[in-house]
Amino acid sequence: MPHIRFHDLRHSAATNMHQLTGDFFTVSQILGHSLKGAGIQLGISSNLDTVTAQYVEVRLERKLLVLDVYHRAVLETKA
Repeated sequence: MPHIRFHDLRHSAATNMHQLTGDFFTVSQILGHSLKGAGIQLGISSNLDTVTAQYVEVRLERKLLVLDVYHRAVLETKA
């Protein structure tokens, strides 16, 4: 499948994680996006101070929860 790039797989995983959990901010943190980028995507602000005031750094436990939900869903589709 030469027309599929690694980045396409990354987008697919992000979309699936978001659909399963509804947690856009944690998914963006898992992907390594900045607070500013997440704020722009959420339509909050491009001002980093405003975004930081709205959200705090996602804790590792929350990231693990989102990834666990995603991995369980992936494994269920293979069974």
